[in-house]
Amino acid sequence: MSEQEEIQMEHINVPISEPQSQCSIDVPQSRRLQRPSIADLQRLSLSKGISPLFNHVMEENVEELESILAQNPDILNTERVFGDTLIHIATQAQKLESLKTLLKNGAQVTLLDSVGETALHSAVAERWQDGILELLQHGASPDKFSEPKSPIQELCPQTALHIAVKKGDNQSAALLLRKSPDLSLCDGLEQTILHMAAQAHSIKLLTRLLHDPSCHNMISQKDVKGNSVLHVAIQNSNIEEEQEDEMDNTILKVVDLLIKNGIDVNSTNLDGESPVYIAAKNRLPKVAKKLFESGADLSKVTNSKNSVLHAACESDSSDCLNIFFGTGKVNHFITERNKKGMDPFNLAIEYGSRKCCESLLNNGDHLGYRDNKGETRCSLILEKIPNALELLKCVFNKHVGISKLPQNDPNFFVEFDYSVILRPEFEELQCSLISKLTVPQIIEVLKHPLMESFLHLKWRSLRFMFYIFVFIYFTFLMVHSYFVFYTFGSNDKDWKNDETKLQLIRIIHIILYVFFLIPGTCMVLLNTSFMKQRETYYITLSVIASAFVVFSPNVYAQRHTIMIERPIAAISAVVSWGEFTLLLGKFPKFGEYISMLSHVAVSMFKVFIGFSSLLIGFGISFSILYNDQNVFSSFTHSMVKILMMMIGEYNYVVMPDSEDAADKSKNLIVYFGSILLILFVLLVSVLMTNLLIGVAVYDIGELIRHGKIERLFKQSYYIISYENCLKFCLKHNWGVILKVLAKVGEIEKYTKVYPNRYESIFKKIKVPVDAIEEAINIKSIEMGKKEEDFQCNEDTDIAKFMKNFRAFYMTNLHKRSKLRETEAKQRSLLLDRVGNLETLLQSHLSNPGDAKKIFTTKVCT
Repeated sequence: MSEQEEIQMEHINVPISEPQSQCSIDVPQSRRLQRPSIADLQRLSLSKGISPLFNHVMEENVEELESILAQNPDILNTERVFGDTLIHIATQAQKLESLKTLLKNGAQVTLLDSVGETALHSAVAERWQDGILELLQHGASPDKFSEPKSPIQELCPQTALHIAVKKGDNQSAALLLRKSPDLSLCDGLEQTILHMAAQAHSIKLLTRLLHDPSCHNMISQKDVKGNSVLHVAIQNSNIEEEQEDEMDNTILKVVDLLIKNGIDVNSTNLDGESPVYIAAKNRLPKVAKKLFESGADLSKVTNSKNSVLHAACESDSSDCLNIFFGTGKVNHFITERNKKGMDPFNLAIEYGSRKCCESLLNNGDHLGYRDNKGETRCSLILEKIPNALELLKCVFNKHVGISKLPQNDPNFFVEFDYSVILRPEFEELQCSLISKLTVPQIIEVLKHPLMESFLHLKWRSLRFMFYIFVFIYFTFLMVHSYFVFYTFGSNDKDWKNDETKLQLIRIIHIILYVFFLIPGTCMVLLNTSFMKQRETYYITLSVIASAFVVFSPNVYAQRHTIMIERPIAAISAVVSWGEFTLLLGKFPKFGEYISMLSHVAVSMFKVFIGFSSLLIGFGISFSILYNDQNVFSSFTHSMVKILMMMIGEYNYVVMPDSEDAADKSKNLIVYFGSILLILFVLLVSVLMTNLLIGVAVYDIGELIRHGKIERLFKQSYYIISYENCLKFCLKHNWGVILKVLAKVGEIEKYTKVYPNRYESIFKKIKVPVDAIEEAINIKSIEMGKKEEDFQCNEDTDIAKFMKNFRAFYMTNLHKRSKLRETEAKQRSLLLDRVGNLETLLQSHLSNPGDAKKIFTTKVCT
């Protein structure tokens, strides 16, 4: 290759030793599908029935080859193997000696092979510079076009120079450019040599081409698809994800070079795609930013009505999205739909791009917006995104802010932005989105500070309505409890003598039914998810049981004749007061504890069911052994006694013992009964009972957290139902009062809380302290600050004392450390001086007078 290294191109100087671009694009493999590989050719040379000339070419038997060609020179250009002539075979197999022999004996360099290409095309495709040089020296033209015989688009007519440039093969291109080819020639797709160099990302070759006037004039030329040089430079990025940054930097250099040479950054192809759209579609954020800074118009849409936001979401390029949103020029595209009815968020969901969904929601999109099918963003996230909870938390984190002041400063504040939760402009309810966020798989999102503070503020504005409902229900409980107690209790009231009072109680029951049943019925009908709540079934059972008892005609009968009403009255009392307990579970002060009770009860019930077979076994055994005892006389009584014995109620003194036994058989029963009782105490009273207690208090912190979430969940359901009722009433124009109530229940989009300011009875922090603490922790982590413990106002004195004590301690510790360092240095210096004095004394022992003088001088020093 010594000869090639000295080649200097006449028009364009490209160094032969330049490394080939790693981002170059090979010619599609379909271009060479009909041609056998070198391995195939070597196998064919060993087969029988193959022309001797083929074998001589493959084995480079120059003498035999020349001998045959001398006898029959016409065979040189007519003999073909699989449609290829001998010169093509030698080129494909890279047999230089055979190629030289064939060319010396008159082989035609213009002959076409089976796919319509010359030997020069084949040599360039194989990157065989020795063969290229030899063919050029024997008249091969770099301007000769191939003549493909296939209708495949990739097999378009092209020159050997086109192939070299497309492959990014600068060495082959340098050899071809030495022959001064026509640089204005385009291939069958009407792509110029600039298109090819840009597509291969060959920056040095592209730079030198642009210095040529004929090439520079073609910079605005487009190919058959309307793609400019800038389009093809950006389009070619089909690489692995880990190489995206490298590709982005490489293409950025090409784009920067083209922009400096005056290319139009807003030109569009036949599909209406601009370069910045293609950059977003190919996940090239740096290129997209460069194009925008160079004047790219982000408002352009394609023929399919796709914007740059559609392109970024389709390619899962959140970086491009953030760049576009940072310009402030694309926010109106958030809800724009293409011809298929897809908006950017739909594409992000379809391609599973969580980061794009988050970017859209943080820059103007809303969880309540609906697509062309009526589905909200929130519903799509829950249905299509695997980790929807984390996505919602990240979105909510962006809507919580804290001031930059120190966290103990009185003016330090926490800000909550509820725009992401409140209704969109076209929705009528503020809490239209809350119902979507209360599904079981993401119920923990209610504990996020943004959601918790929102529900707390909303509850504060609507709680008076709930308190009225609780008061009405409590009144019903008192009236009904009075009735069932005096009707079925020990006093045995005779209502025949006080029928007026009975009728009054019935009227009061009817009025109270109307007051709390109508709102409850409306809530259930307007919010079908209420049917899944336990409160609905409790209150329904309570109303049915109480109505049956109160309006039964048997209340006039004697006490011993009331058979059915008595147990139903007992049930109504238990269920009614149980429903009141569930209502109390919505109160912020102690609602989580009632929810904790429900959670523990469910867990203990599961454990109890698991051990029920053991209890049944003991119950039957005790019933057999102690059947003469009333408590074990039947299976039902025996099971009740077993449950009492679980908590230690054995009543062992009434158990029969050996002294009461009259014969040996009863004595044996007593022994077996004692053994069984010991087993019961160990297995049930000790092990099982302690297991139940352990289940109840296993993770008390998790129980408290779950209780708070459950309480927020119940409050959110009440808020949703309340607003649904208001919406229904307002639609039917049911009075001005309802409009006033609707306004009272609304809260503002932004709330600022100053946790360090003075708190009094009349002016309290309107957001829960837990929500404030969590918000501060979240933003401190995001801002890279050191986390500080947030203290309530009642602990301010203690907090200040601890802070001052810590500062005092750290200051003294630092001073003591410095003092120790100073003492160590002084001690080291003193030892050095003593050593020097000893040396001086020893050196002047011969003259004691001088030694004494020196010693005195040094000590003084």
